[in-house]
Amino acid sequence: MDSVGDSCRTSCRFASRYAVSSPHGPIRTRILHFATQKLLGSHGDINVDAGPTLVTRLDQSLACLSARFPLEFDFSDPNARSLVRKQIEHHMRLCTIATSDFEEFFTTVGSEPLLAEAATEAMASGETNPIQQLSIHMGKSCINHGERGELVAALLVMQARDALTGDKGSRRWVHVCDFMKSLLGDSARINVALPSVTFSKEEHRPLAETFKGARMWFNHVIKIRDTDLINVRYLWKFISRGAMILCANS
Repeated sequence: MDSVGDSCRTSCRFASRYAVSSPHGPIRTRILHFATQKLLGSHGDINVDAGPTLVTRLDQSLACLSARFPLEFDFSDPNARSLVRKQIEHHMRLCTIATSDFEEFFTTVGSEPLLAEAATEAMASGETNPIQQLSIHMGKSCINHGERGELVAALLVMQARDALTGDKGSRRWVHVCDFMKSLLGDSARINVALPSVTFSKEEHRPLAETFKGARMWFNHVIKIRDTDLINVRYLWKFISRGAMILCANS
């Protein structure tokens, strides 16, 4: 993401109708199914009243992973270009910069919480989980692992979130304390963990007490390359979109 506009554009009509509809009502189900079919590259007429669309091919699972994680490709691999072109043509990936001969081009996936939710449901309907799918793509699809393991770290954080949101992500938010336990296990000890620095006696409280009742919502990760966007003027926009931020390298 190189601008605030990139991260904040969405279909207001779809998002508004989705937000006001009941969690398991027909409107939300049809919108989510439509998003799933677009993401998976369904051919022909899209039937929004059909049953759930399953992830049956590696390129479809790659599209689902891309909707949730900022996957980057290694173009030194001879297969990378054709793979990325297919993602652009059929699976909602965006081409942001390209030279006239396509010798160089940059691609990304927009911050779209509806697509991320659709990807979550589609992968939950399959027989393999995101970790298994990503391990396959890391070996076959020219995906950069990250300089310091940030892709694996993001996956672990998302797995902790997904474990708390119910079947197919039916609940959007999670409690902060529950998330910490899901991510770190018993070693978290949030009932006794104290802040390393405090400025008053009121602040010297266990983590579980400080964040009692606090909730969080995120369903996808975006990478911020423009450090000026890490600013209080913009952070609320990322939060409202359910976007977890992965900062630029270094």
